[in-house]
Amino acid sequence: MSGPGQAGEPAPPRHSTAWIDAVVCPLRVPRDELAAVLPAGGDLTLAPGRPGRLHPVTVEVWRVRDGKLEAAGADAHRWSELAGRAAGFAAGGAVGAALGGALGSLTGAFGGGLAGLPGGPAGIGLGSMAGGLAGWSAGAAFGAASAAATGAGVLGGAGRLMSERGSRLLGTYGEVLITTPCVLQTARGPRPVAYVLRMYTDSPLSRWGEVLFGFGFGKKPAQLVFERASIDVRTRGGRPLLAIRLGSRAARGGPAGQLAFQDDLTAPLLGCQRGRRVLSRLERRFDLPSVRCWPMTAQVHLGEGGVPGVGPGRHRVPAAGPRAGAGAFVATGLRVHLSHPQPVRSTADRGTLV
Repeated sequence: MSGPGQAGEPAPPRHSTAWIDAVVCPLRVPRDELAAVLPAGGDLTLAPGRPGRLHPVTVEVWRVRDGKLEAAGADAHRWSELAGRAAGFAAGGAVGAALGGALGSLTGAFGGGLAGLPGGPAGIGLGSMAGGLAGWSAGAAFGAASAAATGAGVLGGAGRLMSERGSRLLGTYGEVLITTPCVLQTARGPRPVAYVLRMYTDSPLSRWGEVLFGFGFGKKPAQLVFERASIDVRTRGGRPLLAIRLGSRAARGGPAGQLAFQDDLTAPLLGCQRGRRVLSRLERRFDLPSVRCWPMTAQVHLGEGGVPGVGPGRHRVPAAGPRAGAGAFVATGLRVHLSHPQPVRSTADRGTLV
């Protein structure tokens, strides 16, 4: 899958990874009303080449689990393990050196004293002293190496265990991502993006992280209620924002490669952070053996203000298929990776060039 960068640009480093179950519903909405809610400046326009007066908007609802940060190719669990190993190595080495040195000193002193018996009391004393020093040095080195290895293994495993349990304590939470295909005019020419119209989440921690790292998605707090074949998204006060009612589905879940619509999910996400355009890459791993997809029909009910630029109403969405570029589907066991946000210089922004 392509990242936020254009051809020849390296992919940005990953920020986090998670497993999700997703419901994906592409809608067709009035183009003019949608264009009116795009950021001012003229550098961002709806993607051309869409027939008719309608434009696509994609609603994705996720159940997120086992989310964790990544750095230098390793996730938080691995970094916790490595930190634990380092701490264990240092602590184990120090303790092992002390104990090994003490035992080695006693053993060396005893052996040195026996070796000095022919020399009388003076020989015993000198032999004990020399043997004690040699025994302390050898014992400390052996004890440090042995204990460091043991400490690294024990604390390394403990660090990973605490990290994994910590991520589970955060729990499984829900999010809604609503995007529309656009074209951003940048200093390097036009580039296709998926502009984030709105995000909702029931996780305060997710909202805090989005603001802290500067993705510019503008996540809003919401209540997400999941039932067997329905999803309701409401404000904290209970006002309905949107609802999805799933209909019939394929008898068996199959590989995601059978669905054409996944190709529309590869564009970089465009957010706005303090007036600046910010791009990030959301890589959805449809190619993993764990992924199962079911094309499904759906009805999407939009409440007042639920999707910027889209009025309230009901939308019928057909099931996705090999040639259906605007169909709904459910995906389970989907691994996702989110890159770090990258400021991008557009024709209306003087930010850092990506």
